[in-house]
Amino acid sequence: MTRALNAQRAFVWLAALVLLPASPVTAGVRLPLFFKAPQIAKSSRVLGDWRLTIATGKFSGDKGCRLEDRKHHIASANGALGFRFGRHVNTLRAWVSIDGAEPTRWQDMLPELTRLGVPMDGSSLDNPTDSTVWIPERRLAEANRVAIQPDERKRPVTFHLHGFAGLRDMAREMGCAPEARFVR
Repeated sequence: MTRALNAQRAFVWLAALVLLPASPVTAGVRLPLFFKAPQIAKSSRVLGDWRLTIATGKFSGDKGCRLEDRKHHIASANGALGFRFGRHVNTLRAWVSIDGAEPTRWQDMLPELTRLGVPMDGSSLDNPTDSTVWIPERRLAEANRVAIQPDERKRPVTFHLHGFAGLRDMAREMGCAPEARFVR
């Protein structure tokens, strides 16, 4: 009851400020008629299953680029792709198959991912990867699909990469190079 009464009082006060002529009570109160333009310009491109969003600071001209699939299950950062699983899935023992090739252990890619500087510092010691399997982009250069089995008790999940390579090249042409400009 009091919430509805408070909302009604706020509406009456706002209407009084807008409709009534200036008085000593309303003289110092100003309501914006126009909102300021944002200081960041955003542009988006879509190709296949992927979306590229580029945020450019109007003052500095600095760019931040986000390249991810439209379902938000795959992200690109630091020269690698991160495949996300459910929140509590521990992916330390994951196996990866690219375009139907022989599965390989995800742990075998860790030295290369570390060299690339891929962020793998999770918030929990029980799940240090934050349920994400990272694969270096160079291994996915011509790939169309990636099958990942997060652990031996779960079924493999297939991710499609249609449109990724074209959109990544477009991103680099639009100023998203070096790779540090990509955020996840």
